[in-house]
Amino acid sequence: MLNWIFGDNNLTLREICVNNELSTAKKIQKINKYLANGGDINFIDPDISPCNVLVPLSRSPESDLELIQYLLDNGAQIECNGFSALHAAIEFNNPELVKLYLKAGANVYYQNQFNNCWLNYLFHPNPQYIYQDSQRIIMLDHLLELGLDI
Repeated sequence: MLNWIFGDNNLTLREICVNNELSTAKKIQKINKYLANGGDINFIDPDISPCNVLVPLSRSPESDLELIQYLLDNGAQIECNGFSALHAAIEFNNPELVKLYLKAGANVYYQNQFNNCWLNYLFHPNPQYIYQDSQRIIMLDHLLELGLDI
């Protein structure tokens, strides 16, 4: 079930989605074929990652919002297998993606398999992800606007 045939290429859903050489339209075309052949939009390959494809797509301040919306529209789960794509979007300071996930029904209070919630990712201890104070304020404002109750 890992690989689906797309012309001359054998690609997994993850490989399609993270391929920077494919346009969003081409990715959607290939995903449509994957789904038509019985592929699972939330498929997890434990040899690659314990989470579905939304998490790696969310680990950037400049995610492909059109592709992510398409995946959500086709049943991709924001919280899946103990992980949350919302947490990744917060960790990588992507306020537009945070808005998209919250409007799509993400659970802002979700605790992942490590018992971390949004707050752990906004104030992440790893120095490479440290926000500027102004960025934290913007992200917190977005979370409050979209339903966070603290």
